[in-house]
Amino acid sequence: MLGMGLPPAAPPVGALADRGAGPVTSPARMAAPVLDALTTDGLDVTLAAAPSANSAPITAYDLRYALGGGVSVEVQTRAVNAEGAGAWGDGAVAVTVSAGLPDGIVTDPEFLDGTAWDVVSATSARG
Repeated sequence: MLGMGLPPAAPPVGALADRGAGPVTSPARMAAPVLDALTTDGLDVTLAAAPSANSAPITAYDLRYALGGGVSVEVQTRAVNAEGAGAWGDGAVAVTVSAGLPDGIVTDPEFLDGTAWDVVSATSARG
């Protein structure tokens, strides 16, 4: 089971959009999520603070993950608005203590580069 906590809502951007500040673009890149409680049954994921929505409200968050040989998991997130999905953020990696690796969470965006990902989409954003 993969649990996901949504970040606080991004600041309102209506004033920027009302001024005609430019075209609507996809959201900015997110920071790495926080991973906690890695067990054989699942992992709790807390998204980083909402990125800049770039003149359109964030409507959803996507999450993708890759398993590393049964001893680690990497998770990446991105925000979505009316223009599309932002770039995937840095990955956060969690390892199991039973694997004989250090306990805790390691941030390493190079982990499992090129691996097939499973993508999970959160259908609503806090607002």
